[in-house]
Amino acid sequence: MILFGMILFGLLLRLPSTNMPLLDRNSCRQTDTAAIARNFYKHGLNIFHPQVDWRGASEGYVESEFPIYPFLVAILYR
Repeated sequence: MILFGMILFGLLLRLPSTNMPLLDRNSCRQTDTAAIARNFYKHGLNIFHPQVDWRGASEGYVESEFPIYPFLVAILYR
């Protein structure tokens, strides 16, 4: 019960910043993660082919860590 309360408290602290623009000092990383999540949502949920938006004329597949967080976010979009 205490653990649930701590998790809930942490979520409530971060909730007001969910609609804010990605203008942090780590904005490049945050926007790449957001782009990967959006591309999972738009182009299908293939977790082994993450895509970014700065792809140019290519497909935009990117090598990164295993994209579990963008994948879960894309599932929540649906």
